[in-house]
Amino acid sequence: MALGTDVALRLAEVRARAASLPGRGEIRALEAAALAKPRQAMTPAEIRALATEAIAHLHEVAGKLAELSGLLGDDEPGEGQT
Repeated sequence: MALGTDVALRLAEVRARAASLPGRGEIRALEAAALAKPRQAMTPAEIRALATEAIAHLHEVAGKLAELSGLLGDDEPGEGQT
């Protein structure tokens, strides 16, 4: 009985969250508004610099995740890892 109640409560929560998401029409309006704004062109050098910055940030985040994993004692590979 408790399992059924838990499932019903979780389903109600998911439906409530889904109801607050934007509808198809609102998403299309947001996309159209974003695409209507003029974009600033980027040179290949600017793109490379931005990519380099993003990769450095990803390495920083990966290092922090590895550190946290070590603190938690999670030495075994997780799902999807070998």
